Amino acid sequence: MARLHRLLTQIVFPTFEVAPVNPGGAGVLISAAMRSLAASGFECTALCAFPGEEVARANRYFGQRMNLGRLRALEVGALAAAPAHAFSAFEANSEQVAAALTVLVRREPIRLIEFIDYTGLGAATLRARAAGEFPPGMLLTVRVHGTMGAIDAAEGVAPDEVRRRMHDQEAFALRHADRVMVPTQAVGADYAARYGIHADRVVVSPPPMAVLLEGLTPQPRLPDPLHFLFYGKLQEVKGCDILARAAVSLIRQEPNRGWRFTFVGRDTLCTAHNRMASACLRELIPPDYDARFEFVSHIPRELLPEITRTVAAAVIPSRAESFCLAAHELRALGLPLIVPNRAPFVEYFRPETGCLNFDGSPESLAEALRSFSGDAALRRSLDAAPLPVYPPFESSYREMLVDSAG
Repeated sequence: MARLHRLLTQIVFPTFEVAPVNPGGAGVLISAAMRSLAASGFECTALCAFPGEEVARANRYFGQRMNLGRLRALEVGALAAAPAHAFSAFEANSEQVAAALTVLVRREPIRLIEFIDYTGLGAATLRARAAGEFPPGMLLTVRVHGTMGAIDAAEGVAPDEVRRRMHDQEAFALRHADRVMVPTQAVGADYAARYGIHADRVVVSPPPMAVLLEGLTPQPRLPDPLHFLFYGKLQEVKGCDILARAAVSLIRQEPNRGWRFTFVGRDTLCTAHNRMASACLRELIPPDYDARFEFVSHIPRELLPEITRTVAAAVIPSRAESFCLAAHELRALGLPLIVPNRAPFVEYFRPETGCLNFDGSPESLAEALRSFSGDAALRRSLDAAPLPVYPPFESSYREMLVDSAG
């Protein structure tokens, strides 16, 4: 009976990241997903494509968080060697994970494997499955976190040969997975159209928000109606330049008002311009406006209530997102948001849930900022609006397993 139970419930997550042992948004979601699923009776394994010392730290973290024996981390390199020859690191990682999974499924019954979408980590495994190297009845799924292909398209990056092949890997994995798991219906429609995925294979599966938002509740604030926050990586796809352009136009038009803008997030390389994103932003901001802008590096999440205490609203000007956990964290603290009127935002963030929408352009954002700062009644109504509501995380997994059992 114990063996049958395990056959029905074991899920493996091949990954480059597991929070809190290394950085990355996918690792935050995977760690929370494993904890949520373990609490619901599933057994979960993180198959880790990172060093053994970090794998040991992940196991210590899981042991502290969930003393049920249902969570563990395994090192890819302990199960399979890296391939001797591969065109790129992306393809080498995919091939090594496939080899490690081949060993693992011979040793243990596994019911579902969930790959990240970016870099096409599951491509080699899906090719191996097509060649008969994996047992039938095991679900191979891909969860959309945000492909590099989609990000490069949003940023206007012209891919070199390595990057083009990586984009091809991502597309192959999405097209051949048994199921493609998406955070919202609109994101699912976007990815289905972009990658030619049949609608029957798209499963709406929002992240495990009960775990991801632990400890975040609305906090007392003393907001300045002219103070706005950007929170996220300084990256072109995140739209930090859109906010900078909108802010500069407002200051130029209304120089005597006390406009202030705080950017919180880790600096990253702007691939389109081959320099750090902060340098791109500095080029947009006239020197005599510098005092209106504050730049803060990445902060621990526990400091969010402090840094948002005087902020009127948070601005999420992203060009493309799969979900944007940062927006949900900020809204959970009670901040009104100003977000684009497109996926994935509009399914959770509208005036009825405390958010203003704009069309994605700097001009539309400037008008939204001006409207928000100048209308006290609007600010009060958004402050008082209810927070978004999220479905139970494990339900999509149970449905997939039942459907596949047929």
